[in-house]
This record gives sequence, C-alpha cells and structure tokens, in this order.
Amino acid sequence: MMAEMLRCRERFAPQFPQYAKRPVLPLTLSDEAPEADELYDAMRVIVNEVHCAYVQEYGAHCSWRRAGNEADLRPLLLQPHLQVFDAEPEDWTSLSALDYDEGPLRAAARAYWRETGWDHAPGPPSPDYVWVCVYKPRSGVYNEDDGELDYGGSLVGFAIVADRDGDEEPEALAHLWVARQARRAGHATLLLAEAERRFPALSTVERPVTQDGAAFLVASSPRLSAGLTRRA
Repeated sequence: MMAEMLRCRERFAPQFPQYAKRPVLPLTLSDEAPEADELYDAMRVIVNEVHCAYVQEYGAHCSWRRAGNEADLRPLLLQPHLQVFDAEPEDWTSLSALDYDEGPLRAAARAYWRETGWDHAPGPPSPDYVWVCVYKPRSGVYNEDDGELDYGGSLVGFAIVADRDGDEEPEALAHLWVARQARRAGHATLLLAEAERRFPALSTVERPVTQDGAAFLVASSPRLSAGLTRRA
C-alpha cells in the first residue's frame, strides 16, 4: 500500500498548490526494494503534503469557544466567527518538523506563504503585530457545565495589522489571506472591515501585494487603496 501511495504521489504532487511556485521535493529511496522504515518516512512526507494542500484550499482545522446559551448554538453555527490575537498562541510552535503538527494560525501562515511565494511566512501574533482571524464553523455543541458554546471548523482567513512606528496603534495592513475554496464568500471583506473598525489608525498597505489583493483593496477600501495606487 505504501509503495502504491508513493507511485501516486509522483503523479499527483506536481498538482499540489504548494508547488505552484516551487519544485516538487523528490523522495529518494533505495535503488533496491526500500526498507519499511524508508517507506514509513516517505508516508509522513506525503501526509504533510496533503495537509498543506488542504489548508491552502479549505483552511486549517481548529476549535474555539464562544459565550452563549443553547438557543444561540444554531444561529452562530451559520455565521463566520471573528477572533483577534495579540499574543502568540500556545500551539504556534510545531510539535515536530512536519507541518501537520502545527497549530491553525501557523498552518494558515504557511499556506499564505506558499501561495504568494513571499520570502517569509507571517510571524506569530504580538501586541504590535495583531492577527484578525475568521473561522467557518462546521459543528457545535452547548457545554452545559460551563454555560458556553464549543465549535469546531476551520480557520479560513486572516488579516494582520502592524504597528511600525511604535505608538501602540497599528497603522499598516501587513497581510490579508483567505483559503482558496472560501473566497468570494465575504470573508476578506469581513476581515478588512473588522480590522478598520478595531484599528482606526490603519492607513497604509505594506508591499508586496498580489494583483488579486490590490484589486480587492481598490474595490473594498478607497482609503487604504489610495496610498497603494500612489506608490504603484
């Protein structure tokens, strides 16, 4: 089964979105019949690749908790959920060298990095590098003991705002990303509106910016896109 999966990987890996701007990583095995340990290590690479492709397309699996009562459960299940991070979450650091062990924020950061081809993925949240995240719920339960709502779903997008002048008021939109299968559903508009609402000093957009990103900003925020157009 593992040998067959490796043969399939050679056919399908070039179609993975993470290789759109980078060559496929070769999996080198022994010339003769590979050992079971070699095949197992190769399987871990394949699982990693599939995970990365999934996050780029659909977002990163995660769970979250919201205040509310049982009557709120279904209405909130039908709405995207926004959450703001100004400190590094506990699961930011990988448990291993493989991406499928990463927490959702870091997985989404790497998905964005792979798609855009920038030099570096966004770093962890901090007081001067705040993440505004949007989640798509898939399931939810009412936790009667705590009187709260527990949801599971996917982190499908983020906007990152940065304080570059040290006045404790973020003024720059540094990054904006939505998973590919979650686009054209209003998530980017929701993220940008929440970022502008929470951070009234927001006035600039940091480069580089993709063509799609620039077009979105022109359509969604004349104030932010004005500076972008002047610098084009």
